[in-house]
Amino acid sequence: MSAPTAKGGITTFNVDRDFSQYDEQRIILDFFSHCRRGFNEYCVDAGAYDGIVGSNSRALFLNGWRGVVIEPNPRVFARLRALYANRPDIACMQTALSDRRQEKVAMKFSTGPAGTTEEDKWKYAQVSTLHDAFAASYERDFGYVYETSTVSTDTLTNVLQQARAPKDIGFLCIDCEGEDLKIVRELDLENFRPLLFCVEADDNSRRLFAEIIEPHGYVLHAYTVANAFFRARD
Repeated sequence: MSAPTAKGGITTFNVDRDFSQYDEQRIILDFFSHCRRGFNEYCVDAGAYDGIVGSNSRALFLNGWRGVVIEPNPRVFARLRALYANRPDIACMQTALSDRRQEKVAMKFSTGPAGTTEEDKWKYAQVSTLHDAFAASYERDFGYVYETSTVSTDTLTNVLQQARAPKDIGFLCIDCEGEDLKIVRELDLENFRPLLFCVEADDNSRRLFAEIIEPHGYVLHAYTVANAFFRARD
């Protein structure tokens, strides 16, 4: 692990692998490499999965950033916690995020196609969800099996307060399988001001996120097929 270094006003990141799903890592590192203002090397990854596969935060953490990773699925959270066991500057929090704190909420945990071995079930945890319709689409299209368990939900605002996250978060990523709009609507963007904000969004939902985020002083910075990036206005 090595920290990002600044050379002539440009921050250089040392990373030899793209951990992201659709080249989001390039957008993130390019933004911070050429950022004209100072920024806090603090990252929040909500829906972090195992911290490696499809990760928008891994490259930042490998370059010395501190922060919070949040994941509700117990199988994959165990891997996430083990990944950062030697990083006391990265808080690992096992909770399901929504727009309210609530007990005994039904959540569907994906275990993959029928016949998937116990040791491989974690590989399909990315599509665990609080939404029956979301799970039904994977059951129908891919033959996935879901286990239903009750969880406690919390808000991202509460989790950030509990983690004592700074107001000036450098990068925030939200990827919570159908719950993202609720999470973003609830998030206190006056007391937590990420410089770069990434949400899971496609062509149909990008506008909905923009309507929530942009009035708080953000503009659309970039997007991929699955994510939208908003940056704080200069």
